[in-house]
Amino acid sequence: MAHVEPLYMLDTNILSYMMDPQERAQRVYCEERFAALRGQIAISVIVQAEVFAGLEKNPSPGKELRLRELMRHIRVEYLSPDLWFSDLFAGIKASQERRGMPKEQFDIAIAAHAMALDATLVSDDKALSRIEGLKLESWNVAGFVHRRDGVAEPAAVYRSQRDIAGLGLNVPAAAWTICAPGASYATAHAR
Repeated sequence: MAHVEPLYMLDTNILSYMMDPQERAQRVYCEERFAALRGQIAISVIVQAEVFAGLEKNPSPGKELRLRELMRHIRVEYLSPDLWFSDLFAGIKASQERRGMPKEQFDIAIAAHAMALDATLVSDDKALSRIEGLKLESWNVAGFVHRRDGVAEPAAVYRSQRDIAGLGLNVPAAAWTICAPGASYATAHAR
């Protein structure tokens, strides 16, 4: 049987950090994590639409140039009739509303698209951890960039990081993961 590379789908927030024309800490951190991914890298057509809408609202030649550079390494995944996207979207939306945790429709659609493709969604949105069955890799960009010595970590479940040790990044020995239903994210990392 042939080895199938994992598929990683970048969420809008990660792509936005990487589009920053200035080499801010968020961009550098995301670029280093991006380089460490082992597998195919894509974005949902829904992420593409959100990014295009943002550039239409606030034009930025620098961001547009960065986006063109990034898209040479990222493919766009489109919604096809054979995906279970609609069923997944409906199930996620109904489940979130029943539990009193409504999410933005685009966030639910992006999560459903990733699930339909059996992809890992790479995001900085901890609220996505409440979606059952979603494979999520949280880069905790804000936590990394605004980390201060002596600040408590969020109340969540941790697991060992992979592919990070050799990068020389100043990251903790554990990574936040989706296995923490109901874990309230500590506001200690807020600006």
